[in-house]
Amino acid sequence: MSGAGTYVDHEVVTAATSKGVLAKYIYGQDDDDGYWETTTGGKHSATLNVWWSFSNGSLFCGGAASTTSPADYKNSVCFTIHN
Repeated sequence: MSGAGTYVDHEVVTAATSKGVLAKYIYGQDDDDGYWETTTGGKHSATLNVWWSFSNGSLFCGGAASTTSPADYKNSVCFTIHN
């Protein structure tokens, strides 16, 4: 994840193995701020442009999924957003 303070520029998701391929969609979500966004995955690494300011102390999670539906995906990586 890249950004400054409570602003997130983008997240990069990479498959766990060197020859691995991500699920069909890359997602980012923050339930505190009602943020949900997806982009196409299906390759080894993908970038999701976020360009969003979040509430201080909120929890931003991202990863790869087979659907564009918001959910608590078990392989999410989460960060606490803070100044």
